[in-house]
Amino acid sequence: MTADLAVVRFHGHSEKWASRNIYERFGYLYSEAELRDWVPKLRGLAELADATHVVMNNCCRDYAQRNTKQLIRLLSGDDHS
Repeated sequence: MTADLAVVRFHGHSEKWASRNIYERFGYLYSEAELRDWVPKLRGLAELADATHVVMNNCCRDYAQRNTKQLIRLLSGDDHS
């Protein structure tokens, strides 16, 4: 089975998930190990879909940008940076 589009949204899993404050709710920085665990899952989705989009919604500070950079590096197979 294939699909046109697969979408994965990383919103974090802060202890303050019930907060109405978006910075508390989405203020989560994924660890390298957490992102590494997602690599085979994302690759599997990419094989089943025509396009795969990964959205970082952990929008506190520069967390989304930092985690995006890490995930790109992990997906490219460059574990040395």
